[in-house]
Amino acid sequence: MLAYAADALTGLGLTGEDFEFRVSHRDVLDGLLASLSGDVDTRAAIRAVDKRAKLDAAAYHDLLGEAGLTPDQAAMVDELLATDDLEDLVAFAGTERVEAAVENLRAVLDAAADVGAGEYCEVSLSTARGLDYYTGVVFECFDSTGEVSRSVFGGGRYDDLIEAFGGQPTPAVGVAPGLAPLSLLCERAGVWPEEALSTDYYVLTVGDTRAVAADVARGLRDLGHVVETNLTTRGFGDQLSYADGINAETVVVVGEQDLADDAVTIKDMASGDQTRVPLSEFPPEEGRPTYEDYA
Repeated sequence: MLAYAADALTGLGLTGEDFEFRVSHRDVLDGLLASLSGDVDTRAAIRAVDKRAKLDAAAYHDLLGEAGLTPDQAAMVDELLATDDLEDLVAFAGTERVEAAVENLRAVLDAAADVGAGEYCEVSLSTARGLDYYTGVVFECFDSTGEVSRSVFGGGRYDDLIEAFGGQPTPAVGVAPGLAPLSLLCERAGVWPEEALSTDYYVLTVGDTRAVAADVARGLRDLGHVVETNLTTRGFGDQLSYADGINAETVVVVGEQDLADDAVTIKDMASGDQTRVPLSEFPPEEGRPTYEDYA
């Protein structure tokens, strides 16, 4: 999943200077919280940690307090989550659960490095993914500059989710982008593609020819082309102007005079050249027919 997400982002033209993956493991955080004395609601505490970056310090510690942590425990958890030494976590928790989670996290990071995604990854134990169904490694992708503050990608392991909905026990991993922050990241990094309309065909109608024009448009769409047709009361000239405005490459004129001769008119919008084509031959069974094919 890490490699897939990295490939998707670099495929858009982004680089390691534009994004970073913050990787953690739910059992590390869950295990640390479970090792604390007192009645701690670990799920509520994890949700609080997940909201940490969005809250001021007072509100964040209030949520930890509501989850059962004392002020000293909240401060200790913050300190542990900021450590770069995963062995500190293992030593503090003193449980096989945290030790196994740290070992698994390291294995995933090593595998990510092997498949070329390691340069984008950093350990971030405060990355919690607030949804309760996560069971192992979790990660989020962020803009490296911080200009786009929202998570761009998020995902991880959720081995119990399918079973929870009545399926068989099934290990599972997944990832999903947030389309709005992804768009903002691409814009910030200067890789957002130029937005230009591109239309293969505009089917122009003159007179009472809508039914035949609709058949022509469907035939062109069935060949996989981008097609627009007239559904308004525009006249001939206005339809040509509209076709020009949507960058239509070819205009197919379906007029009453054309149909009287069992034909349509094919017009190349770049040159202005046009020719008549028998209706029985257009559209063909395959290809992308243009004026040049019939001239």
